[in-house]
Amino acid sequence: MDAYRVEPFLFIVFQVFWQELLGDRIYSSMQKSRQAINTLIEESQKNQQLSQDLVINLEKCFYAVRKGIAEKCRYELIQRSTFVQYRGSKVYKPPENDRDIKYLEVYIKELDKKLKQLHLKKSEKNIQEILTQISLSSHQSVEETKLYLEQLYLKAEKDCPVSIYKAALRDKENGLQQQIFKSMLLELEENEKLNQIFDIQTYLTLTQMFQKYQNQ
Repeated sequence: MDAYRVEPFLFIVFQVFWQELLGDRIYSSMQKSRQAINTLIEESQKNQQLSQDLVINLEKCFYAVRKGIAEKCRYELIQRSTFVQYRGSKVYKPPENDRDIKYLEVYIKELDKKLKQLHLKKSEKNIQEILTQISLSSHQSVEETKLYLEQLYLKAEKDCPVSIYKAALRDKENGLQQQIFKSMLLELEENEKLNQIFDIQTYLTLTQMFQKYQNQ
């Protein structure tokens, strides 16, 4: 079986996560943050499994976060709608809600299919393209990072142009950017080598201590 080709676009998912992490004063104060990217590139070039793991983590975040947002939007639309049974299927009212609910259902199935393909071996050439992009983009300015984030929004919106979904993606408190950050933290924490490179466990411990202190 040929190696499964992943989207080169995934480097933007990493860039959004990385800049969000660097923007946290706790992580920025950790000396390891300054060398994490270089270590990641060096180790990934030596360790094919590590590079595979990284891309799987990025893919999982890219698809799972959008699926979660789409599921939430579908639920909200259903709560706002009434329905009738027609030939064994639900038809929601108003009609535009029925259209959007069905669009979201198809989209959720597509993302679920993508998530089930995560175990497939990735193209090594494709992985190196992503790592190169990560290396080149790791020192971008805040403004350049905003452009990357906008590209991420446009990509997600293009795949599902439902109004409630598009608004949810750009939500300032719990939208695509915030969900990718939280999801990547969890993925990196569970991978021993990537956890070590980014020192995620230390960051999470310090963050919990800081939050506990603030709540006293």
